[in-house]
Amino acid sequence: DNCLGFFFFFFTNSIPSSVSMSGANTIRNNGLNPIPFMGGFPASVGLWVNSLGDVSLEGVSATGNGAGNIGGGAFIFTEGGSLTIKNSFFDNNCSYGYCDFGFGLTAMNVSGADSTLDGVSANSNGNGDSGSGTPNSFSAAGVLLMSAGNVFVRNSNFNSNCTAGTSCAGGGIMVMTSGDVYFNVVNANGNGVGTSGSSGMGATITAGNNVDIYCSNFN
Repeated sequence: DNCLGFFFFFFTNSIPSSVSMSGANTIRNNGLNPIPFMGGFPASVGLWVNSLGDVSLEGVSATGNGAGNIGGGAFIFTEGGSLTIKNSFFDNNCSYGYCDFGFGLTAMNVSGADSTLDGVSANSNGNGDSGSGTPNSFSAAGVLLMSAGNVFVRNSNFNSNCTAGTSCAGGGIMVMTSGDVYFNVVNANGNGVGTSGSSGMGATITAGNNVDIYCSNFN
């Protein structure tokens, strides 16, 4: 039940070399009173990880977080190792209050090592409302993953993100990488279907090499 600044950790010197979370970890209902981000826009996020080494999360539940122009369940950044997230939930974030850009999970791995999502759920994110009864989620994503290495997504669901919004653009999962992308048993349905001017896709993939997709649905 705290409000975590969206930008503070880029300016600290105590960045851990590696991060590991396992077991039952719940991060919820954070960001009810968002603080100003760049340009004075309010922003908040539930879980923030910034690492120089490997990042491993398992059994994490980041739900109901985020309000303000920018907000979501978790933001993860690593520049020196692999990124692995297993059996974790990033649902219903930025789904209340004023929220123009909302996400379940945003992850950046610039190290060149692999990034893996296995058993990840990111559903119903970015469906915020301005409080006046007008849906306000201009853009949103279940997962936004940017990587300099190969990306593996398995047994995961990214559904019903950015479903409310008068000018809604969003998707279930968006991947940008200079490496390969492998999807296996991935469902991303009913995303980015705002009330007007909508533009959204189940999955958007930009890759520098091969893209392989197996047993997956994007509607």
